[in-house]
Amino acid sequence: MNNLIVSLIFDNIMNLLKIKGANNYKIIAYEKASRLIRDLEIDVAELIKEDRLTEISGIGEGLAENIKEIVETGTCQDYNDLAKEYPPTLISLLKVSGVGVSKVKQFYSEIGIKDLESLKEEAQSGALSQLSGIGPKTEQKILESVDKLLSEKNKLDLGEAAGLAYQLKDYIKGFKEVDSIEVVGGIRRREEIIDEIDLVIVTNDFEKTIKSLEKLPIISDVARLDDEIILADTKLGIGIKIFETGNSLFWQKVFWSTGSKEYNQKLKEIINDEIEDKIIGTFEDEQEIFKFIGLPYIIPELRDDLESIDRAKNHNLPSSIELKNIKGDLHMHSRWSDGRYTIEEMAQACQQKGYEYMAICDHTQALTVANGLTPDRLKAQWEEIDKLNETLDITILKGAEVDILEDRLDYDDDILAQLDIVIASVHSGFNNSREKIMGRIMMALENPHVHILAHPTGRLVLGRGAYNIDFERLVHKAIETNTILEINASPKRLDLSHQQVKLAHQLGAKFIINTDAHKVKQLNNMEFGVGVARKGWLEKDDVINTLRVDELKEFLAR
Repeated sequence: MNNLIVSLIFDNIMNLLKIKGANNYKIIAYEKASRLIRDLEIDVAELIKEDRLTEISGIGEGLAENIKEIVETGTCQDYNDLAKEYPPTLISLLKVSGVGVSKVKQFYSEIGIKDLESLKEEAQSGALSQLSGIGPKTEQKILESVDKLLSEKNKLDLGEAAGLAYQLKDYIKGFKEVDSIEVVGGIRRREEIIDEIDLVIVTNDFEKTIKSLEKLPIISDVARLDDEIILADTKLGIGIKIFETGNSLFWQKVFWSTGSKEYNQKLKEIINDEIEDKIIGTFEDEQEIFKFIGLPYIIPELRDDLESIDRAKNHNLPSSIELKNIKGDLHMHSRWSDGRYTIEEMAQACQQKGYEYMAICDHTQALTVANGLTPDRLKAQWEEIDKLNETLDITILKGAEVDILEDRLDYDDDILAQLDIVIASVHSGFNNSREKIMGRIMMALENPHVHILAHPTGRLVLGRGAYNIDFERLVHKAIETNTILEINASPKRLDLSHQQVKLAHQLGAKFIINTDAHKVKQLNNMEFGVGVARKGWLEKDDVINTLRVDELKEFLAR
């Protein structure tokens, strides 16, 4: 929790410094420090107690003092001073497509725009196009981008929301007056976009719990809605709703707080009043509740899909894949391209997860922005992998994330044929016509050396939309060519979506769940990819990285 608030404030300082026009060295220092603190595996408060902050490379005495101040007070003087010069709401303008620091300063100084709402108002009135350097077309593009950002305001992707929810859960569990706590709602259902964090707690002192919450630096406001609900606002924008209940009603409250509104309504329609009144105090978990109402257990991920109720009544639910079924991760990056860790460090982290195998799939030569590997560098990487395979208790497969270019793949077939894993992906030409983008993807799927199509639609959650593709045609071609479709577990992607997974599964596709990790911590995102698979009705046998290593090699050799 401390790491999150320090990182958030450092991000704000960095952006306000950009708007102010401060020297680049100072901006980079805050940017690096923010990333370092966010990625720490230990609470920064522990480092403060041990006087070890400056042992972190990139954290000098000045930054260390700011970190201490933030942990103690929830803010720091450097941030407060900047906030007096420039409204922190200006930072939101930097997310607008086509708007950089110079335009933000122009908007603020010339017509007083200080947030997304006022930017929209001025764009609608035509005031922007009266400014130098901005014409009607640019104004319209800005307005479209602002509308999108406003529709996503105070929403987080699943990874950010779940990370905050888990930290809150761990923190609140430490309150002496709290007996039980569970994360429910959209996070438990593994929705890709979260607009509210929902928690159920059992506490013997509701007022004391509220006061304890108010002390959290991430919390900006706490209010009591009624005798059983606390509402809190966070400095990340997203709200928190906490349902309070007694020990005897805990699992009942978890049960009804997990499903969507429509889902719960349909459940109530099949539960008579007499049974519903008895769903109290005798249940040790949700499985017992489902058994009591005459249904097999329905996993939380399916409790917004009304079909699951009908299939439950017919005892026709899937035997859903579980995280423990995953035997390896076949899409991650290392320092050879744009990853943060060495191959050995990634391998050791995979070993700790109990994986039998992994694959390093660094970017290829065309993606220069990601330090893509030339064929010679790729072969040098193979030598390192061969040496590691002699010493580590995990099989490292040699792979590459090969760019799908306009008319070819980024490596020739003679190189592709020597790889254990070939992942093909689009990293350019996102706005190609449907005919062109489909032609590129079809070309990749038809290549006999390509095993996996990575993040197949190219969408970014709360960001870029999907390519203009014919999804069903893509799936049929993948099935025809025995190409595996990736469920990219990065919360920024979750590509394929669960709806697409369900459709592709019905058509007969095979899947793999990969993290696309660029650092060790991102390997933990596998849980979100598994969540997508579960929402998409997949079972263990539908996903190839549930195979043992020998089975996997045999499958890939087909």
